Amino acid sequence: MKRIENYFQRNSFDNALFQPEFLCAKTIRERIETIGHLTARDAEDLLKIYNETNSGQHYDGSGWFDYQLHLRILFKIDNLKAEVDFTTGRISINAG
Repeated sequence: MKRIENYFQRNSFDNALFQPEFLCAKTIRERIETIGHLTARDAEDLLKIYNETNSGQHYDGSGWFDYQLHLRILFKIDNLKAEVDFTTGRISINAG
């Protein structure tokens, strides 16, 4: 995920629409680094950051889609099921 964060940062120098994606990825990475095992509550907190960025103005290219996939894999590692609304791009944790 750090690689994608770096991609967002590099591109933000030439295109301001990458700045929200960079800040989102940086914030989420910093929080993940302080968490051992993700709980559903942790995931919801991280997704709040992602979903707020996703609903605002941002580049929304293939890097963002790749980042979304990485988030979902991260949650799956900790036995959490993330669901995507492919119309809006919002991700939520399925508690069931």
